[in-house]
Amino acid sequence: MKVKCDECEVHFEWKPEERQLEDDRVVTYFTCLECEKEYVGFVKNKEVFELEKERELWQARLNSPQTRKVAKKKLKELEEKARVIMDRLKEEYTHGA
Repeated sequence: MKVKCDECEVHFEWKPEERQLEDDRVVTYFTCLECEKEYVGFVKNKEVFELEKERELWQARLNSPQTRKVAKKKLKELEEKARVIMDRLKEEYTHGA
């Protein structure tokens, strides 16, 4: 997919990259090929990775009629919890908190 850089207005094919920080955070980002402006997609930490593992377990339970309703509710809760954490991590990373 092509994107347009806000800085230099060049259109380019974006390629996501990851960077491991000194702590347990991993930043997923892409960089403008022309001016090298970095765009952060999201930031994850150990807690988010654990939520993703738990989500995978609940995802498998969607196939069973006996557990589908509970699984849908649990998946929604896990996704919301991960989103809140990732939003906070991204804000801290991009604004130096």
